Amino acid sequence: MRDIRKPEFMAKISSRGHHPILEILIALAVFFVGSMLGSFVQMPALMVYLLGNREYQEMVFSGRMNIEKVMELILNVPQWITIVLLVGELGLILVVLLYCRFLEKRKLSTLGFRKKGWVIDYLKGMLLGVLLFGISYLFCFVSGSVAVEGMDLSGKTILYVVGFFLGYLIQGMAEEVLCRGYLLVSLSRRCSMVLSVVLSSLFFSMLHGMNQGVTLLAYVNLFLFGVFMALLFIRCENIWIVGAVHSVWNFAQGNLFGVQVSGMKTQPSLLHSGMADGWELVNGGAFGMEGGLAVTLALAAGLGILLYSMKKHGDFVEVAPQSAWKQDASIPPQNNQWANGNQPPQENQWANGNQPPRENPWASGNQPPRENPWASGNQPPRPPKDAGYENMGLNPEETPWHPKEGKEMGQGASTGFDQSYFKD
Repeated sequence: MRDIRKPEFMAKISSRGHHPILEILIALAVFFVGSMLGSFVQMPALMVYLLGNREYQEMVFSGRMNIEKVMELILNVPQWITIVLLVGELGLILVVLLYCRFLEKRKLSTLGFRKKGWVIDYLKGMLLGVLLFGISYLFCFVSGSVAVEGMDLSGKTILYVVGFFLGYLIQGMAEEVLCRGYLLVSLSRRCSMVLSVVLSSLFFSMLHGMNQGVTLLAYVNLFLFGVFMALLFIRCENIWIVGAVHSVWNFAQGNLFGVQVSGMKTQPSLLHSGMADGWELVNGGAFGMEGGLAVTLALAAGLGILLYSMKKHGDFVEVAPQSAWKQDASIPPQNNQWANGNQPPQENQWANGNQPPRENPWASGNQPPRENPWASGNQPPRPPKDAGYENMGLNPEETPWHPKEGKEMGQGASTGFDQSYFKD
């Protein structure tokens, strides 16, 4: 079974985390709290707009509020209100950071906020975002499903474009901090990396479920976009690059090429693009290009290149088959494929508890053959009688059994016991 190698910054989290379903519910709660906090910035601007609208004033003074008419007014707010709504996403970023820091006890580095080289990473992400959507737009342009109808370089348009650029920098980063920096990393504490990518991408696509003109293909593309962002987050190991890709992807749609962004109305843009009728399957129709096959092909191409890069750099590892829901994500991934907790094969085949063969073959308890071949109990052959006896190096003249010859024993005497040997 193959999985994605967990980046080092994810493995630093000591907490085991929550069940995946609970993690998703917490992410939803964080999203709603963040949206409420952002409303403190958004609501005053919205009330200024409504109170300045003649139709709304008439409804207020007459006491007859038309809910449908009010919703229509809200959906057709002026462009400066849209910019304020995008800036209000700062509330979501703040809530995620506070929750992770004080309740999850996680450092900002575990969300991918890497200090080293973050400016370069952000610029790379901006270029990648323009390139990725540019490929999508090229598919539509070549197929004839989108046509360039003009260009607007007026001062008012450029001013709005700058305002939307700043707004999307915040909005894109907010969604990445929530879906990748928080949810993906939190899921990886108990789930496999593959499952964490899938669940966080599904969550991301569901966040756009209330947008106007959403279709099944739009959900698929949003899911693919989430997978691409998650893998890029893992591959680059920082939040800056994915936040930049997301922000510029939205900005390029709405304010460079003049295409609807996830069902939002057309915004002031440098180029004016027209969608050809009957080509909704390719150009996305009312939802924008994110609901068409052109984006599907561009994302598929981007995923293919990204997966090849991850494979080349060894980001896919073998793991033992086990439930993806029970993986202990608190254990950092090792370069060793046995990092999931299973015991690796040892160099010594006897490491499982059996006694290894020792260098001494008699270590099992049996007696080894000794240097003395008579250690088994058999008696060695005796020397012949006429052989001299071993006297342990003593002078032969000083042993009590030494044969005596000559005058003391008589001529020709053979042996005798000399008791005088013990007088001293």
